[in-house]
Amino acid sequence: MVDDLQRAVVANIKAAREARGWSQRQLVEAMHRRGFAMTQTTMTRVESFKRDLKLNEIADICRTLHIDPEDIALNPDDFKGELEVSTRRGAYADAADALESACKEYETACRALYSIGVQDDEVYIDPDPFTFWGRLARTSCVGIAKQTYEDGAGKWRRGNADALAPDDPMSGDGRS
Repeated sequence: MVDDLQRAVVANIKAAREARGWSQRQLVEAMHRRGFAMTQTTMTRVESFKRDLKLNEIADICRTLHIDPEDIALNPDDFKGELEVSTRRGAYADAADALESACKEYETACRALYSIGVQDDEVYIDPDPFTFWGRLARTSCVGIAKQTYEDGAGKWRRGNADALAPDDPMSGDGRS
């Protein structure tokens, strides 16, 4: 027999999954990338109330969908307000993951070019660890971007060029 709490949790998980535009398979794949174990068959059985969720599975799903665990048991009508937050958190995390991956690929490509003697202004990793490009070669682009914004500069600089548009609200120059 399915109780109201179980119905609410499953309905909210399904709503959050659908708000992200994910199928059950995509949710399970995202869980696997984060080191959580679940199969699509299990997810189908959960959403059709043929299998109960374990507490650790609820926690894993919440982490994957960027849902605050205390919100997962809300009445589904009340949970709708949390969907936008979890969806935006998820989009942010996806973008951060993509940026991290792109930065790693960029660094690998730059090092490969340097290894064969190619050096020009478009491919530049400064060996000095105290410069921006030196830090880029040794740290995460995501971390640098976050720190740049947190420092209030709101700008990525390459030479003297601003990488953000002048009307970008993060530019910090008041021209938004």
